This record gives sequence, C-alpha cells and structure tokens, in this order.
Amino acid sequence: MQSKSSVRGKNTRSSGKKTTKPQSKNPVARALEFFGFTELNFAGSKDIQQIAQRIIPIGTISKTEAQTRNLHRIAAIRHAETHGVQGAQPLLSYTVSENTVKKTTTFHIDIIGIQRGVAEALMIGAISSTLKRLNVETCTWKLNCTGEKDAYTKFVRDVGNYFKKNMSELTAPAREALKQSPLLLLANPPVSMEKLVAEAPQSINFLSESSREYFKEVLEFMESTDCMYEIDNSLLPAFEYENGLLAKLEAEDNKKNVITASLTRYSALGKLMQSKRDLPAVGASLTVPTKLLAKKPSTNRNHPPLYIIHVGPDARKRTLSLLMELEDAGIQALHGLLKDKLGSQMMNAEQLKVEYILLIGQKEFVEKNIIVRNTVNRSEKAIPQNDIVKYIKEL
Repeated sequence: MQSKSSVRGKNTRSSGKKTTKPQSKNPVARALEFFGFTELNFAGSKDIQQIAQRIIPIGTISKTEAQTRNLHRIAAIRHAETHGVQGAQPLLSYTVSENTVKKTTTFHIDIIGIQRGVAEALMIGAISSTLKRLNVETCTWKLNCTGEKDAYTKFVRDVGNYFKKNMSELTAPAREALKQSPLLLLANPPVSMEKLVAEAPQSINFLSESSREYFKEVLEFMESTDCMYEIDNSLLPAFEYENGLLAKLEAEDNKKNVITASLTRYSALGKLMQSKRDLPAVGASLTVPTKLLAKKPSTNRNHPPLYIIHVGPDARKRTLSLLMELEDAGIQALHGLLKDKLGSQMMNAEQLKVEYILLIGQKEFVEKNIIVRNTVNRSEKAIPQNDIVKYIKEL
C-alpha cells in the first residue's frame, strides 16, 4: 500500500499560539487550526519506525493502519518530550498521511499534556466542526470507556472467563480467536453468538469513581455542544497502551462520500518508548477522501483579534460551544479552554495583544450572557449569547 506523510509546517505548543495563515490550507487543516492545532513536521526516523514495528495490535485493526497510527503518535510524543510539554503548555498538533491507493487523506490529531476529559472534548468538537466544513449534515459518535489499567485488566480477565464458561456456544473460529484475545469476540461476533456477546461483561461497569467522573465530563461537554452520541460496548482498544475514552464515527457528506474518525487516549505509549515518564496523551484519526480537500475553504471575515476566557466548569463547556459557533460563522478566535486558572488565561490574552476578550463566568453562564471587553479602552458590555456572533461581525 502506498502512502506518504506530510513534512510541512512548523509546530507551536499551545492553543494560545498563533497558527500559520490559513488562506492556503485545505478545509480540514483550516478548521483544525482554528481550534489551536498546528501542523507538526513528521519525521519517521529509523528508531521511531523500529519502535512502531515492535508494538503489536490486540484488536481487529489492519497491520498497515496500526503501523501508521503508531508512527504518528510516537513522533508526537517525541516532539512533546523535546519541547518540554507541561500541563500549562500542552501540545496541540496534527500530522497528515495520504493513501494513494484508497485515495484518502488521514489527519492524525494529538493533544499531549492534558489529563482531563476537556482534551477529548476539544478534539471531538474540532472534528465535529470540521465535518460541517465537509458538508456532513449529521453524525453520531459511538463511545465507550475502559478506565485505568487495573480496571481494564480485570475486565479482560472476566470476559475471558465468561467465554470459557460458555465454550460450548462458541464457533470454531471464535475458539481460535479466544486463544489470542477474548476481546476479539466482542468486536465482530457471528450472528449465532450475538446473544452470548450481548450478555458478556462490559468495560464501563468496571470503571473506578475517577474514571466515571472523567467519562461523565466528556459526555457533558458533548451534550453542551449538541454532539450526538451512543454507547457502543463493542468499541475496544486496538493496542494495550490505549485506555480511557474510545470514540468512533462514520459519516457521509451530501454526495455520499464516506468520512471516518476514531479517538482514544494513549498515555501508556511512553513506557513502550522507554521514555522517562508517561505523558497524558489523546489522539484521533480523521480520514477523508482526498478529493474533498480540493474544496476552497470559505474566507474568514475581517474582525479584531479575539480571545475567549472561561471561569468555572460550566463556563468552560459554554466556551467550547461558542468556539464551534464562531468557527461555523468564519470568525477566528483564540482560547484558553485547556487552561484552569483565570490568571494564566489573562496573561495569554495580554501576550497575544488581542483587541477583545470574550469572558464567560458562572454569572454569565446562568444569565446566558457573554462579557465583551475592549482591551484598548477597558470598556466592556454584556451581550446575550444568542446575539454574540452578530455582535462580533459588527465590531
């Protein structure tokens, strides 16, 4: 299979950094860069390739896809280690690979340095907005969650024991698959085993309290942004180093072109790379027909530089929703969504010399307003959130 990876662009480490000018970018790259992702130079060095080859998938993923996914994830972690990524300054990046046989292009998207579910939420929001640029009217994410290593290990053990107790109901191919991994029986069972598989242990029932809170946070973000989802217990890790949220979707644009995406955490990959420490990492793959990238992206309207600041968990969810609204309206904005403290967000906005700050606190969340602050003359005004796009366009 022929493929090639991009080596364009220069990466920056934070959503607060200005990205390269998007005018020459394709619609997908332009949407990703709106949310703060920057293109990372992909360097498939010999040692990276050797590490990727040593990592064997445990799921139904193809060998070629597994190799490609590992290569890009390892490259992202190496870049993060080199640049000293920390929680306050995470890496938001994407790399690109093209499959010339299938005529598809895959965007490998990563956030490294953020442990909380807001990282997954930002990534899902960015992909969902990207799909709108590609004329996808509706899409539904399939979700599952595996939790920490101990919980996941117990889940796999219980699934194996369950099928062993019901060995007489397994088909001959299923018995062979069980020898490799009991999870293979959950992913794509034959019709004769569907009832048996439906009653098998489910990973979400093994989650710890902290994992349940993490999963709940992601779901609340998705609900606040009207991203549709359904729980799919057959969605399982493709590698042993994957954990936490698992997400997948398959959608069609208005001309029936198929677009796919998948997402998971891969924080444990660092150990397989013999890194000094694990870095919190979440990655996604967005695959689109290459011909769709030739579509000329719409031109963003000229307006003063903006920076969105949130105070509190509810305001943070509203910030992601606002970002998606602004992206849809073609209004460029920077944000502090991955930052916890007000001070760090204010400092970032000051460093970027933005002309306007959009501030959402708990009071504004309850009253459904957004404070628009002029950083030049220090004036500010409360704008109803339903009118914010129109207001910004008139600035």
